[in-house]
Amino acid sequence: MRSTLALLSDTHGFIPEALFEHIKGLPVLHAGDIGTRQVLERLQARGPVHAVRGNVDGSEFYDLPMTLCLELAGKRIALIHNAGWPQRPHPAALDLVRKQQAEVLVYGHTHVCMVARHEETLWINPGAAGNLGHHEERSAALLHIEEDGTLSLERILLGARFSTR
Repeated sequence: MRSTLALLSDTHGFIPEALFEHIKGLPVLHAGDIGTRQVLERLQARGPVHAVRGNVDGSEFYDLPMTLCLELAGKRIALIHNAGWPQRPHPAALDLVRKQQAEVLVYGHTHVCMVARHEETLWINPGAAGNLGHHEERSAALLHIEEDGTLSLERILLGARFSTR
């Protein structure tokens, strides 16, 4: 049976309503820069949420870890906010992946959608779902894990970023 996980990052206090029709009832992995407790609560009201703290997540998020590793649908999946780039990874991201033997790393921070392999690990940045930042298109992703362990990714486009000011 196929399992699907919703991947988010960089909401910065804003969740597009259109996102909820794509992630209804799915476990959510949020790779940080959540922005407000209200965003986290809105996600949690719709299903399980696994989240890490990002660089703009202040004291209200000190209860969230900086890194997380989970086993979901038979895959070891690690989360970190700032991993660098797969071509030039930050040492903390490499350390996390290697120590946890993660098969998938979900990260954010750059606001740039990215799917690449580094060593044996699939690195996924779903882009930024929120409005703050330099990205033009808001996005998230769905990670599909087939019964045989095959992975596939579906990008969710959420429309153009707009100014909240």
